[in-house]
Amino acid sequence: MYLLFIGTVIPYAFVYVYKHKKLKQVNLDVAWAFFWQSAWQVVWGLLFIPACWIPWPTPSGRNEASFSTFGRDLADSWTCFMGRNPNPKITSCSAEPAWAWFSIYLLFNVFFNLCLMWLIKRMSSTWAAVGAILCGNLGGFFSQFEVFGGKSAQPLSMEQWMALILSSIAMWVYNIEEEVDVTGRSVYGEMTLGDHRYDTRGDMGLDPDSDGFQSDGEPTAEDHTTL
Repeated sequence: MYLLFIGTVIPYAFVYVYKHKKLKQVNLDVAWAFFWQSAWQVVWGLLFIPACWIPWPTPSGRNEASFSTFGRDLADSWTCFMGRNPNPKITSCSAEPAWAWFSIYLLFNVFFNLCLMWLIKRMSSTWAAVGAILCGNLGGFFSQFEVFGGKSAQPLSMEQWMALILSSIAMWVYNIEEEVDVTGRSVYGEMTLGDHRYDTRGDMGLDPDSDGFQSDGEPTAEDHTTL
């Protein structure tokens, strides 16, 4: 289980660092970057649909979904999403409209990810990762109340309270001093024409002899914004 967790953290960390580099390197617009991030998530989601057909072990035996049942599964999912039970064996779909809760989820998810992208650009990927822990703290705190956690809500234990306190202290300790790069310069803030300390091969990461933009003519956030 720990190996599986580590296996998911590594690409997650890579994405954070990559966002940090590109957002600062060319002063990339947050909304523009978020749009393309979301677009690529759709593409990768479609490409990985066949993973749903792997016969994973399940509590009832194994996953029985396959290419031959894909059409029916998709139709049943949509029926359930719209608040109707697709067959007599499933009775939970009509309990609450999934589309309504999904819409609320999207609202908060988009707001959270835009803020996270802005924090990575303004602060750093490490700061955003540490700061995201506080979101978990809020989730843990509000999970005590039935209005947020449902009927399964219960008060936090002493151990859980201590975990919340320690993670909050960790955020405070991390902010005692500014985060710096290998040269000792602060990584916080942004530059209008991009922060070229992140260039690895020349302006904007291009070859010096390429026909790409040079630092005095490259586009800025204002040139390609979606806002």
